[in-house]
Amino acid sequence: MAKQKITMKAQNLMLYGNGGSGQPPMDRGADMYADRETTNPFHRANYIDRWREYVNWYYVSWMARKGVDIPVEDALRGGFQIKRVDPAVAKKLKARFDSLDGIDKIENACKQERLLGGCAIYLIAKDKKVGSEVQGQNGGLEQPLDLNLIAKNQGAIVSMNMVDINRISIPNPCSDVFSPEFDNPKSYWVSGVEVDKSRLIVFDGKPLFGRTTYNILFPTPRINPAGFGESILTTVYDDLVRASGTAQGAFHLINMASVLLVMMQDFSGLQTSKVGQQKLSKMQDIVNSINIYKGAILDGIDVDVKNLPASFGSVPELLIAFVQMLSAAWDIPATRFIGQSPSGLNATGQSDLENYYNMVQAYRERRLVPRISQVIKLLAIEEFGLQGGLDIANEMDIEFKPLWNLDTKTEAEAAKSWLDGMMPMLDRGIITAEDFEKEAKKRNILLLPDTKISEPKEGENVFSDHLDKLNGGKKDGKDAGSTGQE
Repeated sequence: MAKQKITMKAQNLMLYGNGGSGQPPMDRGADMYADRETTNPFHRANYIDRWREYVNWYYVSWMARKGVDIPVEDALRGGFQIKRVDPAVAKKLKARFDSLDGIDKIENACKQERLLGGCAIYLIAKDKKVGSEVQGQNGGLEQPLDLNLIAKNQGAIVSMNMVDINRISIPNPCSDVFSPEFDNPKSYWVSGVEVDKSRLIVFDGKPLFGRTTYNILFPTPRINPAGFGESILTTVYDDLVRASGTAQGAFHLINMASVLLVMMQDFSGLQTSKVGQQKLSKMQDIVNSINIYKGAILDGIDVDVKNLPASFGSVPELLIAFVQMLSAAWDIPATRFIGQSPSGLNATGQSDLENYYNMVQAYRERRLVPRISQVIKLLAIEEFGLQGGLDIANEMDIEFKPLWNLDTKTEAEAAKSWLDGMMPMLDRGIITAEDFEKEAKKRNILLLPDTKISEPKEGENVFSDHLDKLNGGKKDGKDAGSTGQE
């Protein structure tokens, strides 16, 4: 028995290390290295093994899955709109983008980037001289996309294919810090074929260090061949294990919520005779009956039965604390992550959601808009020719629906406030009519179809004259020729 305790003690990480006197073994100490004894995949040299671990957590743990999915799903909630171009053009480009399942491909790529550190989308395009040939079947992928041929081939963008992280790498990484190609590859290996970067939408995972620096900081087998970033599960892995372990421990505690003790006199003596063993067997049946049915009648002077209930103590609070730590680490409000209302006086959680939505909006603008614009630009060239497509790409703006939806009354008040501020500036010529129309379309402010806004002439008020026409030649609700009191 003593030997078993020593073994258990040797396996306990909290008992490793030196104490303050420097003499092992001690239960606590400044030199303890228990934090290094971890199963975090980050410390594994085999990057494929790391990916497998992260994918396993994604599919078996709701906490890991939510941490990966929630920001991406919120960022793409409601889709996007193409602004600052003709509505008919925007509608056609959006329909073409949807025909390629663009949103689904972008969403999957963003989730893979967060889960594994990076990925790419390969754009299959017809940019050969023979329009019926799909580029890639006969090589030539190491060359940039030929925009002139894309403009001449209807439906030149054929498909958007997901390229998982295990299929992509850098063929010739540049280590010259003075070169413009330093840590900025112009091509990638995709399943053993060199592909120019213009044919790929790369999700690099925002690596903190360049590939050449990683070669110095970490052993070579650990380096990701594509030079991508790390999984978001890396930094929270240990807390994720603790949260799952605490939940599992609480489950077992519920199953063993009480302990039944049956105390008998002369227990050893009963075991020495056959009659005594029969009595013990009968008593065991009674104990089992009590465990199953939670009730039985015992008639005996020498038998004492006690039920010792287990105390849950702070187990629920501990479990919630671990989950809240994960929520905080991912910058996801608890109201969104676990549906928990904020605690405390006058706590509504609105400030947390506002900060979170600001973070998601920044993610949209910095990570999603450039990648979506890359596809829309090619689709515009495909539909409207080279120069027309480039003009549309330069003018267009990708806008996502707001995360915080305003009610109709608030939206109307916001539109009125904007108009009250912009109309005097338009009348004075501070802004052009073209800029005013573009900004009004961007804000979804309705302008009458027959309204033609032009630059105001000296002494002319564009909006007052327009209102006069709408009122049938009346001013201030009266006939134009009537003499009203000033």
